[in-house]
Amino acid sequence: FYAALALQNLGFLNISLQKNETARENFLQAIDLMEDTDNLPGLASLYNDYLYYLLTIEDFVSFEAILPEYRSILNRMPNDYIDASAYVLLGNFYLKGKKAYTEAATNYLKALELLEEYETVPQLVEIYPNLIECYYQTKDQNKVKSYLEKYRSYLAKRYSEESAEKIAELRAVYELTQKESETKLLRIEIQQKNRIILFSISTLTLFLIISLITYYYRSAVQIREKAL
Repeated sequence: FYAALALQNLGFLNISLQKNETARENFLQAIDLMEDTDNLPGLASLYNDYLYYLLTIEDFVSFEAILPEYRSILNRMPNDYIDASAYVLLGNFYLKGKKAYTEAATNYLKALELLEEYETVPQLVEIYPNLIECYYQTKDQNKVKSYLEKYRSYLAKRYSEESAEKIAELRAVYELTQKESETKLLRIEIQQKNRIILFSISTLTLFLIISLITYYYRSAVQIREKAL
């Protein structure tokens, strides 16, 4: 058990040193040792950390491959806190790996149901911004505003005044991004209108040229006929 914990810590150390393959070996060795101890909470924690690591290096293929085994461990050991961590993990996978924002939001909300009663849980610092990102991507502005307020309230309780500055910064970034999106849409609309105008002018010009050529040709024919 302690050897597994040591390898787990080595995995985190090698992640910070950007030695990704060594970190992978550390986590897998730790999992092998922990499986021999039949310590399900320790095993669930190791799998959770390893899967987070895979998300960090964006190895989504390995993540999906090991996910069923992780779920089987969770099924053998129902625990609200561990289940909430799993929902956060799945939310991150759908958000970052799949860009499936609705599925990601569903998992984050399940995690919130299990964790919101514990106002000091650090996972909430991660859940709220990611959930806000999901609703921003799905253009659900009401949910974005609602969870921004909840996030601000949570940070104010947990981190006092410093958090208010952070959430104000987050709100400013969100509003700026929203304005940039609206500006881009306006530019696209203007470009489309300009294309329509140019097409109309080009069509009209072509029609006039064809009309002039036709008129000139008919006039020339009539002059020849009169001459004959």
